[in-house]
Amino acid sequence: MSVILTALGKQQVLSLLVNKTTGYGLTLHLFKNDYTPVESSVTADFTEATFSGYASKTLTNSSWTITSSSPYYAYYANQTWTFTGNPVTYQTVYGYYIKQGTTNYTIVAERFTTAISLYYYNETLTIGPKIYIK
Repeated sequence: MSVILTALGKQQVLSLLVNKTTGYGLTLHLFKNDYTPVESSVTADFTEATFSGYASKTLTNSSWTITSSSPYYAYYANQTWTFTGNPVTYQTVYGYYIKQGTTNYTIVAERFTTAISLYYYNETLTIGPKIYIK
């Protein structure tokens, strides 16, 4: 599994470092298309999940934790979705992406090592989003 900081994401990180932009309003999304993120990925490359019980999640700015030694990264508490459909409407999820709200830029994306299929009522999917700077 490899977290990709997109080209637009790198630009946004630099903007934050110089306090150019405030109030980013990051949102966490799951994607259901069989896609491997690359540095040039944009929001249109991802097909957002639509399973019963799914909704994107707002990531509160103050809830991120930043590491104080190398490798440097920011991480967020685990986020969980619960499948409320039935096996006939199952969905496979391939990874997640994080969008910056005011621009709709995808700044980070990660494809799971193994796709996750949600089949059963009350089955859950939990991830802890991270942003690495390389």
